Amino acid sequence: MPVLAALLLLLFTAVANAAEGPYLELDTKGHMALIRSIVFTPDGSELISASDDKTIRVWDVATGRIVRTIRGEIGDGDPGKIYALALSATGACLPPAAVPARQGRGSRSGSTTSTKAR
Repeated sequence: MPVLAALLLLLFTAVANAAEGPYLELDTKGHMALIRSIVFTPDGSELISASDDKTIRVWDVATGRIVRTIRGEIGDGDPGKIYALALSATGACLPPAAVPARQGRGSRSGSTTSTKAR
């Protein structure tokens, strides 16, 4: 029981101080919010998903396991939510579109960053 109390205290402290320091987040091995976009790699071996939980996850189609997680901006609110992504024909470039930090809530004015898929 003392361990549970300590973990809860740590969780509440981390959430209260998220803007000031480390941000505690539970990794459930899957998305924790609405999935906005899904694409397959050209060879069909991997699926890439983007979510409002501010992550892009690369999945192995054969096993259903996560191969890689790319995290966006950490913190509460809309900035960093990834609402669209595309994959180049060669599978080498993955440009996501996210809510920019400066414009915040409701803004969808094309902040894109190119990321190599592998």
